[in-house]
Amino acid sequence: MNDVSEEMKAGGSTGKGNTNKMNNLSRISTNTNQDALDDESSLEDFERDASPYISQTEAQRTYCIPLGTLAVCSYIERDNPHKRGWSKMKLYARSEVRSRAWKRFGGKEGLIAEREKRKMKRFEKDMADTRDVFR
Repeated sequence: MNDVSEEMKAGGSTGKGNTNKMNNLSRISTNTNQDALDDESSLEDFERDASPYISQTEAQRTYCIPLGTLAVCSYIERDNPHKRGWSKMKLYARSEVRSRAWKRFGGKEGLIAEREKRKMKRFEKDMADTRDVFR
C-alpha cells in the first residue's frame, strides 16, 4: 500500500486547516458518485491505470479546472519531490476533480470537447505567432 493511502487512513493532513480531518478524509475517499465515475466504461483511456491522486497543475491541464474550483476540493499535502525545501505539493483526489469537471462541462463528452477547444485555441495562437516570424 502506498504511503499516501496510509497517511489518509491514519488521519494525515488534508490541508485547509480543518479541525475535523475525518470528515475531509471520508469526503475524499468516498464520493457519492464514485461508483458511477470509476466505472471502467466511463473512464478515459489515460485514467484506467492512473494514480488516484493528481497534482494541481495536472488537474488544471487534464480536467480544465480553474484554481478557484480546486480551492474547494479536498487535498493532502506531500513533500515536494523536486526539492525538499520548497513548499509542500497538494495532491487532489482524481475522482473528485473528475466529478467537478464533468459537472462543469456537462459530462465526459463536454470535458473532451472543452479540451479540444482549448487545444485548437492554443494551435491558432501558435500559428498566428508563427506567421509574424516569417513576415
